[in-house]
Amino acid sequence: GANKGVSGTPSFFINGEKVGGAIPFEQFKSIINRKLSGDNSIANANRDDNSVIQKPKVPSEKVDIDLGDSPVLGDKDASVTIVEFSDFECPYCGRFYSDAYLKIKEKYVDEGKVKIVFKHNPLPFHQFAFVASEATECARNQGKFFEYHDYIFTHQPDLSEVNLKVWASEIGLDTAKFNTCLDS
Repeated sequence: GANKGVSGTPSFFINGEKVGGAIPFEQFKSIINRKLSGDNSIANANRDDNSVIQKPKVPSEKVDIDLGDSPVLGDKDASVTIVEFSDFECPYCGRFYSDAYLKIKEKYVDEGKVKIVFKHNPLPFHQFAFVASEATECARNQGKFFEYHDYIFTHQPDLSEVNLKVWASEIGLDTAKFNTCLDS
């Protein structure tokens, strides 16, 4: 992420266009609809808005992001790809989840038009961010990355290492396997 200009969380790339900060759903909608219409130009729409979040300078050209084996939500062949760099303890990431993420999922991901690729970017000053990232990977080993991702963001104010283990049970993970994974 840092090599691509990600300096904070959340940060996004939509078909290579950098979109920084927890922008409102309506801005995501505008960019996604532009991409769905076939317009992959890099617009200024994500730089000149009136939102309260100060945006970092963003590149004026498409940025290629290596997706590797990152978790993918949605149709792998969807025409629009949102790459999300996030931190499970970041309050702005939580705001993105509760405002825009759920609407993007319902309107675009569930319809097969958009896929979301998740990239971990735990910030060093967040006490539980790194272990939460590890926990989601342990959940991923059991095929429940996004279920666990959603659970963490839904319960973000209660994030702790103890609760990460409790939550694994609450979403139906094999807790013995999960705890062994997380503890190792």
